[in-house]
Amino acid sequence: MLRKMRNLFFTVLLFLPILTAGCSPDMNSEAVVARVNGHPIYLEEVEAWHDANYFRWFRGLPPDLQAIKSSYGKVLMNLVVQNLIEQELQSRGLKADAAKLKKIEQEIRQDYPQGGFDEVLLEENIDLGLWRAQVMQNLAWEKFSKEILRPEISIEVQDIKRYYQDYIEDFFIPERIVFLHFSSREESKLQAALDTFIENEDTSSLGRDYPQVNIISYEMRVDRLPLGLHKELTTLEPGEKSEISKDLQDHYHSVFIVDRIESTLLKPHQVYSLIEENLVKERMLEVFNSWLERAVAEAKIEINPKLLETSSYGQR
Repeated sequence: MLRKMRNLFFTVLLFLPILTAGCSPDMNSEAVVARVNGHPIYLEEVEAWHDANYFRWFRGLPPDLQAIKSSYGKVLMNLVVQNLIEQELQSRGLKADAAKLKKIEQEIRQDYPQGGFDEVLLEENIDLGLWRAQVMQNLAWEKFSKEILRPEISIEVQDIKRYYQDYIEDFFIPERIVFLHFSSREESKLQAALDTFIENEDTSSLGRDYPQVNIISYEMRVDRLPLGLHKELTTLEPGEKSEISKDLQDHYHSVFIVDRIESTLLKPHQVYSLIEENLVKERMLEVFNSWLERAVAEAKIEINPKLLETSSYGQR
């Protein structure tokens, strides 16, 4: 079974005639490059997906027949796998939600001026229909992984504990410093803003009263402090501010320490959901590979023999 899946991948990638035996008569046309359980994959689809993913890669480069074959093979492989996923969803009465596609497109278009989204697609050499197909593929994968793959994954408490022990350093949070950074080209304005802040420790009105002063709040790990501020940030206590200093660009600066947060090691219950999510991601690939292995073994996948004779791929 594993060998059959591996043969399929190498066949598609290299266009080897391993799976062409027994092809139906209507496969002799170049219009259909493959069939997955009888469902056709058209040359037009392969070319469109190839152009969307490899157009810039080939542009301006001398043609390399092997690279072109490999890239077309990868596109065809993806289409074969996508067909298997969609057929699995259909067999279970599941399918991607077209209404969700419409909602996604509407939300994206709202971020652009009238006609702006279509102009971007045109500039990027992306067909609107192909873009929608890509979104539908993503939605199909989301449903496939949620409804079919995820139920196959079981995470036990012992799995969480083992992961926590194996990656315990990832759950250690070093000491952090919360501080305000004041900067301005005018030292007098900066000093006035600092005096006002120290008096009431409120920044809500400073931006309005002192537009010449920039005030930014930070929370940084002690081991990642900027070198230019390291001394002030590590020697001052909460509630203290540094002296005003001037940099090489004639900007004046000062920092105010808001708080120091001690280092801590997060407990297992605090990171349970995060660990569970990571384990699911790891096992999702294993479950998918097992499913794909079975799907390929049970599927009838035909590759058009004329694919081997066609040289038009490299003449675009």
